[in-house]
Amino acid sequence: MESGESKEMGLGQNPGEATTHQPNPTGKPTLANPLASPALLKTTSQSAGKTVSHLVPFHRTQNFALLMVALIAVCVTITVLALTGNLGGGSRPTSFAKKEKEKPTPPEKTSFKSSERSEIKDAAGKNITVTGDIDRLEQDEKGRYLVFKDSDPRRDVMVFFDTAKTETSEWMLKRKFAGQKVRATGTVKLDGGRLLLELTSMDDLQLHADKPIPQN
Repeated sequence: MESGESKEMGLGQNPGEATTHQPNPTGKPTLANPLASPALLKTTSQSAGKTVSHLVPFHRTQNFALLMVALIAVCVTITVLALTGNLGGGSRPTSFAKKEKEKPTPPEKTSFKSSERSEIKDAAGKNITVTGDIDRLEQDEKGRYLVFKDSDPRRDVMVFFDTAKTETSEWMLKRKFAGQKVRATGTVKLDGGRLLLELTSMDDLQLHADKPIPQN
């Protein structure tokens, strides 16, 4: 009787101890190791995989990574456009662009020949120098005039002295300057239809040698 009870209790094991299941080399399920079935292990593994996929979905992680890469690319593009001055379209000068050298403004012309009537007229009110050959001296109640050769006193420029403001010598104007090439410096004035170069001193009228007129 005692030996039969011992076999039923697990071949001499204590009743309170847990039975240790040995691995089944055949892989077939037994009462001692019911999880040894390959089909059952595969089902359990697939169930575990579904649980993990539910917790951390792979496709969501991939989409998040792609979104971050696209966002970084957009930020880099905006930064490059801002630095090159092309943000907003069109080209705008920036501190990085080479500044074009400003062309120097040519100096204003102040020396003319007596035949350049239109240019002298355009200089009305300005102080200029006129060169030419004096033909004769004329005078009226306003003053004395030296008329250039091949000119019309009614429209071409004449050297003018206002006798009320400037002391002049009629003898010197005739003797020294009539028939000579002179250089006169004065202010251009319009007197009706006449074009005058008013001088304020006899020193503003000088004999002029045959030299090129300086182009200022």
